[in-house]
Amino acid sequence: ACLRCTNSMRYGAGYTSDAGATNCTSCEAEYYRDDNGRCQDCPADAICDSGTTTKTLVPDASYYRFSTTATTMYPCPYPANCLGGNHNMSMMCTEGSTGPLCALCNPDYHHSENKCEVCSMERSWTGPLVVGVLFIMVGVLLVFFAKKMLEFETKNKQKLKELGSQCNSIFVTMQIVLLLESNHAEVGGTEMPDPYSGFLKTVGFLNLDVIQFVPLNCVYSGGFDHGDALVLECSVPFGFFLIALAFSTWKSRMRA
Repeated sequence: ACLRCTNSMRYGAGYTSDAGATNCTSCEAEYYRDDNGRCQDCPADAICDSGTTTKTLVPDASYYRFSTTATTMYPCPYPANCLGGNHNMSMMCTEGSTGPLCALCNPDYHHSENKCEVCSMERSWTGPLVVGVLFIMVGVLLVFFAKKMLEFETKNKQKLKELGSQCNSIFVTMQIVLLLESNHAEVGGTEMPDPYSGFLKTVGFLNLDVIQFVPLNCVYSGGFDHGDALVLECSVPFGFFLIALAFSTWKSRMRA
């Protein structure tokens, strides 16, 4: 007599077979067959159709699998870069992205929000150019109205000091909140609900992530790798320190 695989004492939940088979060597949907031939519950954030094995486990969209023997799916730092829905390791990343977790952009592509986008003047450089122009305008205003600004500062020194302390507190607090949100997402936490998530995206520039903001991968023909990023991240604070020192020296000379 033919027995249903799931009712058999030898097998149990999750097992199935092809028509005409003499034993239960396959697994139902929502299960997969491990390397020992046993049917196991489908891993979290994976897709298990009928007949799935360890080798053919498929990650959900926005998740990544490091090898065909891995049974753990990892969230991608740039969700739109990870296609999911395919167990072929060479087809897990969208066009323009590559590397573990699809976290790197190929040359002529750059990170933009949650994915790699092709380099173009309109999409890639509009933001940096606007910020650059604003910095130049502020510099010009400082030169032309230096004396009036110094007089205003001298007259309202205490109020400006209090305002500066308040702004600094808000700035540091928002950086801490953004860091917590980023760490929460990286460890697989659920996305923050609106309007909280929308607010954090709006103030995301407070992270001062130069690599995220400026499409440096579009500048270098060989791409902008982690080594380059490390050097830049270490250099930027020192650059800001030099600018602050120069500004302080300039103010002292103007007062003199």
